[in-house]
Parts: sequence; C-alpha cells; structure tokens
Amino acid sequence: MNSENKTLEILALVIGIASLPLSCLWAIGGVLAGALGLVIAMRGRRRNKSSLLSAAMICSILGIVIGVSSMVIMIAFYIMAVS
Repeated sequence: MNSENKTLEILALVIGIASLPLSCLWAIGGVLAGALGLVIAMRGRRRNKSSLLSAAMICSILGIVIGVSSMVIMIAFYIMAVS
C-alpha cells in the first residue's frame, strides 16, 4: 500500500468522524462534511478495500443521516412556532 492510499484513508476517516458532532451542532456543516468524507472514502475504496475506509463510509453516512434529521426537526419546530 502506498502512502497516498493511506492518506486518503485517514483523511476520509477524520472527515467522517468530524461530520458526527458537526451534524449535531450545525446540520448543514455535518451534511457537507459527511458528503465529502463519503466521496473520499468511495474514491479510496476503488483502489483497495480496507476496514479503515469502511469505517469512514459508515461515519460519513451517519453524519449525513443525523444532519438531515436535525434539519427536518428544526424545520418542524419552526413551522410549529409560526403557526
């Protein structure tokens, strides 16, 4: 394994993990970080199938799901407050 693949793995995992708290604090940031981590993990997964990339994909997908859920909840509370 060369150093570029290892760098992609670590970068995807760090961004995927960062998307989890970001999605709770700032929903759009979590979704964007999750999408970026997912894209990087998928690009790296084409070259090799490592468990680090699988963990990065799982964290990124969870970040996206939590971020979208947070946005839906915020919109629902806004609609309830307005009406």
